[in-house]
Amino acid sequence: MAQVVAAISGTDPKSAFEHAARPKDEPAYYDLLEIVLSAWSHSEPRTALSEVSRLNIDFRRLKFLELAIANSWNINEPKGVLDEIESFSRSAQLEIIERSLKKLARTDPEAAIQRMQSMEALIGNTSTVAKNIVQIWSNQQPNAALDWVLSEGPNQNSNRAELIETVLPGLTRANPERAMEVASTEADPDANFGLQHIVVLELSRFYVDKGLDMLPGIEDFSKLLSFIWVGSALVRAGDSEKAIELAEQLPESVQQVYVADIANTWAFSQPNEMHGMIESISSKDIQSVMAKVLLQANVNLQVFTTEEIETVKSLVSSIERE
Repeated sequence: MAQVVAAISGTDPKSAFEHAARPKDEPAYYDLLEIVLSAWSHSEPRTALSEVSRLNIDFRRLKFLELAIANSWNINEPKGVLDEIESFSRSAQLEIIERSLKKLARTDPEAAIQRMQSMEALIGNTSTVAKNIVQIWSNQQPNAALDWVLSEGPNQNSNRAELIETVLPGLTRANPERAMEVASTEADPDANFGLQHIVVLELSRFYVDKGLDMLPGIEDFSKLLSFIWVGSALVRAGDSEKAIELAEQLPESVQQVYVADIANTWAFSQPNEMHGMIESISSKDIQSVMAKVLLQANVNLQVFTTEEIETVKSLVSSIERE
């Protein structure tokens, strides 16, 4: 029946709707209506919306069908959906607004922002919607997205720091120097780790050498995470020796946390290489932490012989064994 209704909907959606909308007790009743309305909304979304509003169904089912209409309508005309938002039931409006603004943001992010601002009375708290738009915008035009957040955006709003955090990955790929400058000057004083580590994380994914160069200028609250991102990236790139050397640039209080993290990356990505190199590590403290992590990883990996396991166990200090 679904295939038949879908075929009819492509050429005569009104007849298909009239057939599917006949009172039925079948579980597929609403699924058939969704098929018809989705097809109808490509050509005559306003008519489809008008017809569905006349059905005698509860608000949950109505919302389900209205979302189907809006999803099809959004493919080509998100502005049209937003223009007619008052025609949708109240329970569906917020979700439809969010979806339509995200769709609009992919082609015209500034228009999406303007629409969001004009619809604040309907949306209420716009923080989630703004974050969605800014995230899409920052992947296309990170500098423009940042300019809005810094100047026209919610300057006095607690959401400002979150929006800056959202922009930083895209901005880092386009302009890492500006991204680090923003992360340094716009750091949220209430944030535990600041924003600089976000820039380093993005650099470590694509330009690990650039991230490595930035480590000396990282503030203390972002230092540990920044080192972990770069160190783990070096391990994945096959430069474990350099990753281990970075530990010496960290305060002793966090060295073990850093070593354990990169050791975990190393153990699961290249356990045999790690086993072959672990005895050559000069620092007994680092060697011990790494040996313990390698043993823990092998519980899942099961790649070492009994003799190899005993060799690694001998490198674990008595303190680490406790």
